[in-house]
Amino acid sequence: MAIPLNYAFGSITLMLFLAVMLCFYKQLKFRLNTALILPLLFYALMVLSLL
Repeated sequence: MAIPLNYAFGSITLMLFLAVMLCFYKQLKFRLNTALILPLLFYALMVLSLL
């Protein structure tokens, strides 16, 4: 199974972004704003509907 070449750049940048976020998670002191929960849930629903 291989990543299609059209999506390779986006997939690589997403993996690098997630790796950096996981490495610096505790230093960022990230807090989830309650006003953003509903839009995030809608976005997750849209992404899941594509699968």
